[in-house]
Amino acid sequence: MSYTKFLSLIKNIMQFLKQYLLITVNMVKASNCDK
Repeated sequence: MSYTKFLSLIKNIMQFLKQYLLITVNMVKASNCDK
């Protein structure tokens, strides 16, 4: 496995985690507003 492939893979994972965090935060905010 080449270094550049590894880097792009890490970049993709970071992007995915960022998206996941945003969605999770939004869900938490929404559930807090319901109370």
